[in-house]
Amino acid sequence: MSEVPYVGFANETLERLKDVRKGDVIICPRCGKQHVLKAGRNEKGEESDLILFYKCGEQIYLGAINGKLVAGVKPDAKGGIKCG
Repeated sequence: MSEVPYVGFANETLERLKDVRKGDVIICPRCGKQHVLKAGRNEKGEESDLILFYKCGEQIYLGAINGKLVAGVKPDAKGGIKCG
């Protein structure tokens, strides 16, 4: 049986975070360098700015949710869901 990881942020947490958009440059909480936020893709393969990501080295990290910068922010909930 495998496990799919998840993170969650409360609406109150998201409300107080910085507004960002696709293409914005952020300072990476891991390496301190600048990285560009890039859009994810929806189920149709179209870019969606609901979730933004950034690349640091060879790893891809969650950068923003619904226009709010979550990079470096401790999630309100996290864990894994067993599946399969």
